[in-house]
Amino acid sequence: MPGVPDSIRAAALFNARTDYAAAEKLFEKASQLGTEDVAKELFYVAKCRARAQDDRGAEAAYRVVMQRFGTTSWAEQAELAI
Repeated sequence: MPGVPDSIRAAALFNARTDYAAAEKLFEKASQLGTEDVAKELFYVAKCRARAQDDRGAEAAYRVVMQRFGTTSWAEQAELAI
């Protein structure tokens, strides 16, 4: 899918429930672009890890969201997910 932003491709993979590892990598890549969606993308990195049964990795990623974006709803959701 050339030309489609990584975040959108990641969301498609995540929602299709087919390849959480690939979705995680795309969300991670998208988060490094510095858009206004960084908190959301990092939250979904954590969520991908959780769905892939990587509980420790998910918790660590959720904590990153809480530390970096503590005043957002993404941080609240991360806290609930932990």
